Amino acid sequence: MPKFIKILTMLLTIAPFILTILWFNQPMESEFSYVYPLNALLLLLLVVYTTILLKTKMEKGKKLLWFALFFFANFLVFPVFWFLYVWKHDE
Repeated sequence: MPKFIKILTMLLTIAPFILTILWFNQPMESEFSYVYPLNALLLLLLVVYTTILLKTKMEKGKKLLWFALFFFANFLVFPVFWFLYVWKHDE
């Protein structure tokens, strides 16, 4: 994977944190909600990281654990997975 794609993936990975901060700081009567873009981005990241996970060579039990973590704690696990298996992955 080219370095540009790795960096773009990281920017997409940290975007949910930024959207969450913006969502908590917006006034209650605001017409625009950051919830929909946040959910769409998290769903996109879930698909991207699951695809990368399926292509990565590792034990089946470890893959199952990562998939469960993606599903239940995606917000926190995506940056860790990115660092361990996308950024440090040797071609």
